[in-house]
Amino acid sequence: MRIHLTIDVECYSGDYDREVWGHGLGLEFILGTLSRYGIRATFFIETMGIVRWGEDPLRRIAVRIAEEKHDLQLHLHPEVAHNIADSRATNRFFDHTLAMQEQMFAEGLIQWARLGLERVAVFRAGDLAADANTLAAMLRSGITAGSNRDLDTRGSIQSRANSLFTIVNDADESGGIYDMPVSVLRSPLPFHDGIYRHLQITAVSAGEMRYVLERMGRTGYVGATILTHPGEFFTVRDRTIVPNAKNRRRLNSLCAYIAARPARDVSTMRETAMARPRGTRAPPIVRGALSLALVRMVSQARQRMVHF
Repeated sequence: MRIHLTIDVECYSGDYDREVWGHGLGLEFILGTLSRYGIRATFFIETMGIVRWGEDPLRRIAVRIAEEKHDLQLHLHPEVAHNIADSRATNRFFDHTLAMQEQMFAEGLIQWARLGLERVAVFRAGDLAADANTLAAMLRSGITAGSNRDLDTRGSIQSRANSLFTIVNDADESGGIYDMPVSVLRSPLPFHDGIYRHLQITAVSAGEMRYVLERMGRTGYVGATILTHPGEFFTVRDRTIVPNAKNRRRLNSLCAYIAARPARDVSTMRETAMARPRGTRAPPIVRGALSLALVRMVSQARQRMVHF
């Protein structure tokens, strides 16, 4: 089973030092952790910000990630677009017409080219808010792989692409688009989590991730995709940026687990998109361990009380 560690890099204010770098506690922490464990990850870079805040902040980010030999792929948030009429009315791709989505892809790819990056192979919509028009716009833009599915309806994820693919929660192809979804577990605490909980650093503990990844591998999954953002590793408290210790521990523990697996089990999105492996059936969605979920719930409750 191929494990993809993916990081969405985005900014809404233009203050990249605060939102992405976290004054040294965000993106640089991720890169340092990955380097320490020898793991290559996929960074989805939001390029529309160039048209609002200039090229330099994103060029600095892209160059730094490329220095570490990581995979860079395209991420777009309509709200960030500055020079496309009506694009900022909603941040969800599926609220826009096919023509508007094509226009946003064209703009995003123009800015991608300005950064001099390797040709885009994989696309992820902001909040995964993709639909059938998004897949059509991807194809017309020359992009044939994506990561735009997620069954966790409790989070900010708003995908309308789930029903377009036959195989649920694993890699599949539909209409010429190969999609690698953000992976979910079936929660043992549905009253608290909802039916599904996705594999995001802020959503589940490292223990839960290890538990689920082991069982996904044993039940025939082609791939597992984990999601995070630079902003998950620091917190703004009284106008001061401080490390988020819980999420930092989770990333370290997860990377230690991934690094101990055979090299063939760790892949970038570009590598998987080029190989396009597919299963023959939909594997079962793994149910998380109740004991681990309870530990996470208690830990989160304690953290909220400390910060109250």
